[in-house]
Amino acid sequence: MQEDLALAEYTALRATIRERGTLRSAVAALTFLLWAGLALAVALFTAAPLLVLLPLAALAGGFETVLGLHVGVERVGRFIQARYELSSASLPGWEHAAMEFGLSTRAGLALDPLFSALFAGSTALNLLLAARAGFDVHAVRGVGILVVVTVAHALLLLRIWTGRRFAATQRAIELERFRVRPPKAD
Repeated sequence: MQEDLALAEYTALRATIRERGTLRSAVAALTFLLWAGLALAVALFTAAPLLVLLPLAALAGGFETVLGLHVGVERVGRFIQARYELSSASLPGWEHAAMEFGLSTRAGLALDPLFSALFAGSTALNLLLAARAGFDVHAVRGVGILVVVTVAHALLLLRIWTGRRFAATQRAIELERFRVRPPKAD
């Protein structure tokens, strides 16, 4: 009975990783499509500088979703690694192999599961869109809007950077947490 439950849990957790990994890529693609559409609409149909915050909000929401999916996938992976792979030589050991491969300096082409370069580049392009909208820098209101728009873009760039830094250290930290307090024995 306990072995059946463990197998069902392992199977469900692996399915969770697969589904969330696929969803992460789909969310990123849809985010960039939505951002491009909103940015194009703002560029073509308005000169209101504050409206560039709409496509920026799409980027921010998309990045937070991608980050959340990635963090969850990694956490489930470390749980599988600590709960099942470290205690059983009969399992394939995918999570262990994936973690070792990711730590290798000879891993080859580095992939970015957060799409951070694309999010940062799109944020920079969005800021250029804001500059194109034109600000009356001789009016107090124009300067205020310029500051708000610039700070909003800078905050998203900071969030992308901190999210990427966290993701780079998450595997080792969370595996150690699961090892320190191992799951209940069968």
